[in-house]
Amino acid sequence: MVDTNVLLSSFIGSGPPRQILNRIRDGLDLLCLSAQILEEYLEVLQRAGVSDDLLSPLFFLFQDPDRVNLITPTRRVALIRDDPSDNKFLECAIEARADYLISGDRHLRRLRRFEDIEIVTPREYLSRLRQE
Repeated sequence: MVDTNVLLSSFIGSGPPRQILNRIRDGLDLLCLSAQILEEYLEVLQRAGVSDDLLSPLFFLFQDPDRVNLITPTRRVALIRDDPSDNKFLECAIEARADYLISGDRHLRRLRRFEDIEIVTPREYLSRLRQE
């Protein structure tokens, strides 16, 4: 699971968010997302002015079932009250049985763990992979 902040940051520079998106592209990690998350991704990327040339490969990635798992959450969560729209990431992570929710969002990161899902920054996630 990757939140919108991480996805947007992957278009800026070559740091951990870009490395994570590259891992998804290369089939090393599976991105789980819901229709609601996909809608937010596209809205934020377009609002940020990401060009169609850069978005095009992302659209192909989102359509690849070997790299992206489209989830339909069945459980609703109302845990994050300061920014209720962040709850959709928890809902998707639960349904996907995700190990990690990679986030740059302070509301999500404040939880650190939700059920069996670790909520980590991109840098923390990559560090954990190196330790395994």
